[in-house]
Amino acid sequence: MTSIQKILVPVDFSEPSKHAITYALSLSLQYKARLIFCHVVPISVALAYALPTESYAIEREEAEKAKEQLPNLIPAEYRDRVKLETIVKIGDVSDELLGVVADENVDLVIMGTHGRGGLERFLLGSLTENMLRKVSVPILTVSNLDAAKDLQSVGPVPLHKILYATDFSENAERGLRLAFDLASAPGAQLSILHVLENLNIGYWSPGITMGYVAEEIDAYRRDSLEKLRQSVAREKESFPGVAAKGLLTEGDPYREILRVASEEHADLIVMNLHGKGRLERALLGSTAERVIRLASVPVLSIPTPLGSLEEESKAVLSEKGTAA
Repeated sequence: MTSIQKILVPVDFSEPSKHAITYALSLSLQYKARLIFCHVVPISVALAYALPTESYAIEREEAEKAKEQLPNLIPAEYRDRVKLETIVKIGDVSDELLGVVADENVDLVIMGTHGRGGLERFLLGSLTENMLRKVSVPILTVSNLDAAKDLQSVGPVPLHKILYATDFSENAERGLRLAFDLASAPGAQLSILHVLENLNIGYWSPGITMGYVAEEIDAYRRDSLEKLRQSVAREKESFPGVAAKGLLTEGDPYREILRVASEEHADLIVMNLHGKGRLERALLGSTAERVIRLASVPVLSIPTPLGSLEEESKAVLSEKGTAA
């Protein structure tokens, strides 16, 4: 976060995207980062096919209107203090936004989502989900926020208590490092959470007793706790001033993440988009999707490096070829 130079906000002029602008403007002022507002006018395929001339005129009109409106989304008192760039495109919304991320060397994307209810255009499962699956930089999603923690106006973004959810995957160290970096601000506290899944499920088969299962579960708990301790200790060497603690819980991951975030009064949840399985990010995964959709505080999602995703894709294709 401290090295962020460019922040992109996809804008469709809905309330969720305007809400994201408040966070983006606050972070832009806080980190002296350039702010990019991007509006994409979607192509109407049916209209373009039936009435190509009229379709082009409508799209151009919408684009010109957006160009005039985008700068006005910055409150007048902040316009001289922020470096704002506005971009208006016509085309596929997701493809155009991903192109802007690459072309402008964006460091952070901030998006508004619909949360538990409503049918705003930025629905998780369409544009937001597609961005989460494909974008190469962290995404801060702002959705069903707690009114007590919500930014009603531009100002310092509260990052006093940060919760980082780790799954011990290869990408987890990247997310943990970023979480420590965020928690290095004066007065900030960091909780690192790992959730053990399905430990209450027992099984029986000849020669295997439930007592043996219990021993295996206890060993799994001890191993996980030791991994958590080592991860925290390793990062504290680089961030000795950070107040950090490890937490180990059991249950459904998304429920536990949301529960602990509430109990710890977290201002931000940080989590990885890459899970334990190959290509899970391509499917986004139920844990990430549910946390982002249901969280009452902003969620910072850390993507798998694209190179790693490409390597996994090749590995899967290679395995299929070998099996054939």
